[in-house]
Parts: sequence; C-alpha cells; structure tokens
Amino acid sequence: LGKNFESYAEPGRLTEFYTLGNNRTAAFFAWHARRDPPVGRANRIAALRAAFQAAHPVVMSHLNTLNEDLPFYFGDLEMVEMPNWCSGPVALIGDAAHCLTLISGQGAGMAMAGACILSQELAAAAPEIALARYDRRLRPAILKLQKRARKTAPLFIPATKRAFARRNFIMKYTPKKILGWYISKTIRSESNMGLHLPLPATGREIQDGPAQDLSDKKDP
Repeated sequence: LGKNFESYAEPGRLTEFYTLGNNRTAAFFAWHARRDPPVGRANRIAALRAAFQAAHPVVMSHLNTLNEDLPFYFGDLEMVEMPNWCSGPVALIGDAAHCLTLISGQGAGMAMAGACILSQELAAAAPEIALARYDRRLRPAILKLQKRARKTAPLFIPATKRAFARRNFIMKYTPKKILGWYISKTIRSESNMGLHLPLPATGREIQDGPAQDLSDKKDP
C-alpha cells in the first residue's frame, strides 16, 4: 500500500486498509447499525462479520483472519455535546469535553488546541475565570466542527444507493491534489480558530456577572 490506502465502500458500510510501518496493516470497518444493546467482548468479531456478510472478497479474506489476539477496538461513533465543560475548578478537555468522532478528522488536533488555550488562560487569570474563558474561546470552533461532522456522515458512509453513487462520483472525478489541498486547508484553519482569538487581560467581564462574548473585543 505504501502511503496510500484501500477503501471498499458499499451502501451502509465502509472498509479501509492502510499501513502502520514495520510490515503492519491496520483495518477499519464502519457501518450503519441499529441501537442494539452493547456488544460484549466475546461477540465483537461475530458482530463485525455479521455486519459485513457478502462484502468484497478482499474484505472477507481479512475478516476471516481476525482473532481476539490482535489489537482490536470496537465501539460506537458517538459525538459528545455538553452545554459547558467547566464546573468550579474542574474542566474537561479533549474527547471528554467534545468528542468529535473520527468523521471530523479533528479530535486530536482540537484536543491539542484546547490544551494550548487552557494553558494560556490559566497563565492570565485565576483558575475559575480562566476555565470559563477557555470554554468561550474554544466552543465556536467545536460547534462548527460538530455541525460539519453531521453533514459529512452521510457522505462518509452513504446509507442509500443514490447517496452511494453520488459519493463515488465525487471521489472518482475530483483530482487527488484538489482533495488533499481542501482537506489540509480546512484542518489548519479550524485547528487555529480558537488559538487566534484575542487573549483577555483580566477576568472582570466574567467575574462580575454572566460571561460575555469577548471574541470581537481587543486587548486593553
């Protein structure tokens, strides 16, 4: 595979293979599922094989080699949405605060951006004031990414044959360089969104009353 990856897409399910180095290959399986009870550890591979019955022969050959001795993660793609990330002197950060799911492609980037913003605010104000400002600075970027992830999900794993055909048309006829440029540009701009908002000099706006939107105010 080299630096590329193989993708096998069907209506309602997606399989991808890519290299990790040292002759290792990673496999990714995703599919639409009903809200069934959680799948126990002993039933994970059986549930995966059931979801990919009659898939492409390459996909089936890999599924047949899976066993519980391999590094294996099984879970739902669930987005975390919370009205606030801070309470008193306690703050959530990264996926605990705003899990974007892998559909956004920004989970790790926004976790690092959040850590940077939090450290800046803690250096500028008392903890409770700093935590409130951390929430206010980062939240606009997170809300934008969550909105985009909801729109992207139907393209990521199309549920219908019509949506599947539309996705394939875009992927087939859009030049790879244009796709790469668009994706990298989007990731950079969104990861930097919170970092480029002005730093507050004091915490009086929050300390003396309800939090105000400071995104359009200049530093004193």
